[in-house]
Formats: sequence, structure tokens, C-alpha cells
Amino acid sequence: MKKGWFVVGIIILFMMLPSVLALCVGDFNNDGFVNSGDIAVFSANFNKVCSPSDSQCLLADLNKDGKVNSGDIAIFSFNFGKSCNKKTIIFQFDDVQADWLENVAVKVVNVHISQGIPITIGVIAQNLKSQESNPNSLTSSLKKWYQNNSNIVEIAQHTYNHCCSYSSWSLFKQTEDMQRAQQEFASFGVYPKTFIPAFDWGNANMLQAALNSGLEVMLDATKNDIIQSPRILDNGTWYLYNFKTLDYSTVSNIVDKSSSSYLIVGSHVQDFQNQATIDKLALLLQQLKDSGKYNFKTAYQYYSSS
Repeated sequence: MKKGWFVVGIIILFMMLPSVLALCVGDFNNDGFVNSGDIAVFSANFNKVCSPSDSQCLLADLNKDGKVNSGDIAIFSFNFGKSCNKKTIIFQFDDVQADWLENVAVKVVNVHISQGIPITIGVIAQNLKSQESNPNSLTSSLKKWYQNNSNIVEIAQHTYNHCCSYSSWSLFKQTEDMQRAQQEFASFGVYPKTFIPAFDWGNANMLQAALNSGLEVMLDATKNDIIQSPRILDNGTWYLYNFKTLDYSTVSNIVDKSSSSYLIVGSHVQDFQNQATIDKLALLLQQLKDSGKYNFKTAYQYYSSS
């Protein structure tokens, strides 16, 4: 697509711009800018009619008319070159594990993939390797997401077996548990960079244990955002049970009132055993995305860009 399209789009279609012209609509790669890094999405989808399963086409369909055409270019052109002073939402999804609610976990992650909204999933490592040969197992899904959807799905370590708080464990025991989990993941080609402890923060040994295990980011660790290595992200975490209802107005109100530049929206796999809750999540993600008010990143993406 030639650059001239953007000029023509502005001149001819400026008066036709729809109400979706929120700040930084068109920031497809969530780097905080609408720039040349986002053009590839249009190049790959221009003149396409979007099928319900084509997440990239739906992402490029900025005016939501079901196709990617000059109307979408006009919107993109209007925001091109803008810096997005938007808050970042990190979706954290814990207690994902083998042999328990696997189908629920897969459904939730697939909702995020279809919406193009990143998610960090806390996965308990035990028994994953033993399922590798089963094409319908959680392990097979983890491998697929790691290989094909790493821009949307971050696989984080959630301890080896989620048995215990680290609060009374020595540095050696914590390191042993983290490294055992890392080895389980590595055995089928997945290499987490983020750690989510079980139950609580643990103790002062956890940071060094994480370093010893090649982990760079920690969630649910303290109530502060600490600039160090590993980076601790936990400034304003809200779990689903904190929300009276899982809807756009409730969630956006909490995010907008937060004093932090990011907010973590956390949940657990058991929160979504009802299909109606998964449907509510899908609607929430669509509305948050359509608002154009927020950036969406995994925990590691936020760490890498900040």
C-alpha cells in the first residue's frame, strides 16, 4: 500500500470519520504509538471482508463495518504519528494446570487470541510433560500458543505444584522448586520469563531464587512497583471477585481512577466454569478494545517496554 493513500484518505474522507476516533485507535502492536510499526496490519488485510475467526482482519476493521477499506484508512490516518498516553491493562489468569479445568483454560485463552488482547497465564508445571503426546491436552495448547501466539499469550510459571507458600522456605528450597518447574516447561519447548507465586509473597529469598532460575518478572509479589531485577509488577491488582459485575463500565471506572500507569486485572481458571462468564469476558474485551482508551500487554511486554 502506498503512503499516498493516507493523504487521500484524510482529504476525501475526513468529513466521514465515525465516532470511533478515540485517541490512538490504530495502535495495533500496543507499543503506545500509531506509526509505521502498525501499517503491516493494513497491508495484510486491506480490501478483505472479515470472517468472524479472522482476528487480524477484525483488528484492522476500525469502523467495524465488517471489511477493511478506505474508511479504516481514514481513521488510521487521523491518528497516525500520535503518541498514546493511555493506561496499560495486564490480564493475569492463574491456576492453569494439567488435569483440571483444561477446557475452561483453553476457552479463556482463545477468547483473548480472537480479540487480539494479550494475557499472562500462570501455569502450574506438574504433570505437563506427561501429556505432551496427547494432541488435546493443555500441554499441546501451551506449545501451540508459545510457538504461534507469543505476542498475545505469555506463559508464566506458577510454581511446580502450587503446594505451599514460600514464606518459610529457604533460598535453596525456593530455587529448587522454581528450577524444577522451569525444567518441566523446557522439556516441551516452553521457557517462561515471569513468575507468579502461590498464595502469597513468600519471603526475601524469592527475588534471588527467581534470578537463579532465569526469571525476570514477578507478579503478586508486593503492593509496589519495584524497578529492579527481577522486576516486580503488582501496582493495583484487581481480581474478578473485587468486581461486582464483569462489565465495561465497572472495569474501566476502576482502571481510570487508578493512579498507576498500568493495572493488573487478575482471575483464576475456576472463575470461568460457567460459559456465561466466558461470554461476559469476551464482551468486556471487545468493549475495552473498541474504546481506544487503553494499551494491552502481557507482564513481560510491559517489563520490556518500560
